[in-house]
Amino acid sequence: MSSFFAGLGVWLGGIRPYLSRHGGVVITGASWGLSAWADWQQCRDFARARSDARALALSRYFILAQLGFVTGIILTICGI
Repeated sequence: MSSFFAGLGVWLGGIRPYLSRHGGVVITGASWGLSAWADWQQCRDFARARSDARALALSRYFILAQLGFVTGIILTICGI
């Protein structure tokens, strides 16, 4: 559960403000999850295009938090 909140924090505290400051379009999806993934994709694309190490780190932290969350769900389902 902590990885979910870590991902949410990176998205709301890092990725969204980065996109707002650097001219990105903050995407509003049907849910928070869709918005977060769309913003993550855009942040990653901006980071690669501009060679921005901070934005690349934000996108990596977000994906690692999401992988941790999915791993936790799978382990819970398996009873581990």
